[in-house]
Amino acid sequence: MLKTLCFIAGISVIFLLIGFGAGLLGKIMYTNWFRYLMGALIIILGLHQMEVFHFHFLEKQKTMDFGANKQKNELFSAFLLGLGFSFGWTPCIGPVLGSVLALAASNGQDALVGALYLFIYTLGMAIPFLLLALASSLVLPYFNRLKPHLLLLKKIGGAIIILMGILLLLGQLNSLSSIFS
Repeated sequence: MLKTLCFIAGISVIFLLIGFGAGLLGKIMYTNWFRYLMGALIIILGLHQMEVFHFHFLEKQKTMDFGANKQKNELFSAFLLGLGFSFGWTPCIGPVLGSVLALAASNGQDALVGALYLFIYTLGMAIPFLLLALASSLVLPYFNRLKPHLLLLKKIGGAIIILMGILLLLGQLNSLSSIFS
């Protein structure tokens, strides 16, 4: 469990820094044209997520080898793995991460709001890792049952991304807060 927490800390550092930077950029560039551009980008990324079309540059992946001696400082290795994981994450989060970054940049508030968006994004990724670490022996045999539904789940996620892009284009992104409050 402690190694899982170190791994999540590594992921969190990178995503919080990226969110802080996107929020700072949004503070500088908060204009209607930027909102339209980010809304269109989010919609395009949603269409990519739904596999309507593919951007091959979003589907590239890099790997890192941390060497054979994995017993040496396992907690630090888990943290470094989390850092590397956040940089080389599989292509399926590209559209989602891009959408969150676009929202952070187009918000126009400040860098802390951008960091908050990426913190919430990181929690969404971290919670499944924590749950798997706690219940891996019980859950792993059932993962094969999800495989037939992965494409449907990916398309649903893409539709949600497109909805977010449309709301951003229309300047109605805050309407989501009234739905959930």
